Parts: sequence; structure tokens; C-alpha cells
Amino acid sequence: MQKGVSKWNSIAYLQKRLGYGNFEIIAFGDDFNDTEMLQNAHQGIAMGNGEENLKAIAHAVAKTNDEDGVSGYLERMLISEGIL
Repeated sequence: MQKGVSKWNSIAYLQKRLGYGNFEIIAFGDDFNDTEMLQNAHQGIAMGNGEENLKAIAHAVAKTNDEDGVSGYLERMLISEGIL
């Protein structure tokens, strides 16, 4: 990969370009290359099937990919916020 290319740098670029605040960024990851993204997002969520070191730094851990962890997490979050 080219120097300076990462998932987080891509998100940060779009965030700046679209005018989103960091509080609007939720990132999901499952492997070591997602570390920077989870650390910098307002909510960095590790997948249940993810690397243990990633789970340790995540704000929360969702169910596994096979258990629809992303959609389940988002649904619970939207319900708790009164959006759904």
C-alpha cells in the first residue's frame, strides 16, 4: 500500500469534504488494519469475530459477521436513540 493510504485517511478525507463532524463517524472493523480507524472514529466497533487486540481498543464489540453484527448494532443504537 502507498504511504499515507489507510481506511481512516479515506474516512477523514470524506468527512472533511462532506462537512461531517467526528461525532457522526461510526466504524466497524475486524482485523489489525482497522486499528487506526477504530481509534479515531467517534464510535469504533470491533466485530465479534475480530482480532482480540482490536476488541481491546474498541468502544464496543458487535456480534460476529455471521450473526449480522453491523446491522444488529446499528438497530440497537437507533432504537436507544429513539430514531426507530
